[in-house]
Amino acid sequence: MNLEEARGHHNYMAGMLMLISAFFIALYGFFSQKSIGITNLGLPLFARFLFGLLMMLPFAFYFKCSLRKNWDAHLARAFFVVSGQYAFFYYLSHATLLKAILLYNTTPLFIPLISYVLYRERISWILGLTILFSFVGVILVLEPGENFSILALIGLIPGLTIACSQLYLYRGTKTKGDVYASIFNLYLWSTLLSLIPTVILYSKQTIVLGMTHAFGLFVLLSILGIGNQVFRSFAYRLVSDPSVVSPHMYMAIVFSGALDWLVYHIVPNVAVICGAILIVGSAVVTMYHPAKPRRL
Repeated sequence: MNLEEARGHHNYMAGMLMLISAFFIALYGFFSQKSIGITNLGLPLFARFLFGLLMMLPFAFYFKCSLRKNWDAHLARAFFVVSGQYAFFYYLSHATLLKAILLYNTTPLFIPLISYVLYRERISWILGLTILFSFVGVILVLEPGENFSILALIGLIPGLTIACSQLYLYRGTKTKGDVYASIFNLYLWSTLLSLIPTVILYSKQTIVLGMTHAFGLFVLLSILGIGNQVFRSFAYRLVSDPSVVSPHMYMAIVFSGALDWLVYHIVPNVAVICGAILIVGSAVVTMYHPAKPRRL
């Protein structure tokens, strides 16, 4: 197998891993809605991170994952992930699965803006215009004539926080050990961070009853969350340029729309469909026209 064939094979495998990751995201959103209906908002999040941490312990021991190496970066990433997940769960409890996943996937649109603020990377006119179109799509999805409120802003928080967390993910997934160390540390810090509001907001009896009543569902959420992280991390590890496989993640929107239709018989209206096209199309363009470092 020559170099071009090997690269093509790696790109194909990475694309397939990204599709599996996208399917796991859609399923995670679907079962998250179910868990919120059974218990409350915060408990499924804490349980998801706790059970995920327990599942990752054997890998942490096998790969001798360090708790000290880059602990500050892992803590920062966990803070963004937990914050985004709280906003995602809250929005998901008030909106359709398709809308929640659509706004969740605005991450690539925030990355150039964050890069400009933090690193002063230039935003080309093409990229700027693309970002503008994407937020037009966001407005269409949120349907401002009907339900535009603080809830709409909460729906955008996951895309922003996940964009921040991605700054710490891609640079640390080039070896198998790094993949598992990154996921283990994410679940460790996320468990500790999500424990604080859980203990403050809920009684011991509520926590025990919730854990008992929805144990299987919480375990499933943990498996889907870890699976999404693992498949996505290994996909990034197979390619030198993440833009090769990142567009595959938008299949999560298609899977979510299919679940809404099959389970809840919800069909998106024209405004939501047009907004989805603008968001996905704009996000794909940002991957091929990234922000450029400012020349000194």
